[in-house]
Amino acid sequence: MQWSEALLYAGFINLNLTNIFQAGIYLACSGAIMDLAIDISSALEEIKLNSPNISKKDLIISGIIYEKQNLFNHDI
Repeated sequence: MQWSEALLYAGFINLNLTNIFQAGIYLACSGAIMDLAIDISSALEEIKLNSPNISKKDLIISGIIYEKQNLFNHDI
């Protein structure tokens, strides 16, 4: 890490940089998961608005199909 040595020289000797780095990874992953959840829920809401008589089972299947298509065709 680029600035980790500067932190040690500034007096933060007891700072566990590995845990801070892991926390950043966990935070970023939770943001990505939340992004997927919002994407799925908005798609399912759109399906429900356009097909109000759709059954719960068909709505769940539509969500699974939508996310498989979205997950594997996602441009990064």
